Amino acid sequence: MAANLFRKYEVDGKKETEGVEITIDGCVFICRRAGGGNRRYRAAIGLAAADPALKARLDSKDTVEQITGEDEVTMAAFAESVVIGWRDVLGRDDQPLEFTKENFLDLMRSCPDVWLNLRMAARDLDNFRVGQAVAAGEELGKS
Repeated sequence: MAANLFRKYEVDGKKETEGVEITIDGCVFICRRAGGGNRRYRAAIGLAAADPALKARLDSKDTVEQITGEDEVTMAAFAESVVIGWRDVLGRDDQPLEFTKENFLDLMRSCPDVWLNLRMAARDLDNFRVGQAVAAGEELGKS
């Protein structure tokens, strides 16, 4: 049986490099793809894994923490090369939170479930395929 692999797997290079909007509970994250054609991400993973402090966490046998060493390395790579902006994200004081790498890392470390959802969405091929559109009103984190 023949299959059209283009329809299923062809990605939009512009979406991969310029980013797409990923909405989690009303907060919009502008993300490049974590993988695929995003060479910055592959390089950032290598650099983050080589960082001595992150490498120590990565090599640690401590599995009690919610945020593991692997998460720290991946978060650092996301801050460098995947998440390029956001809007409608509020800080602890209910004021708009400026997008910075530091604020991104603080949010992800403090809200591991947001990190899990964002990481999965930024790796999801469907978000970056040619002609792919998210169904109206569909948001991550909503049931």
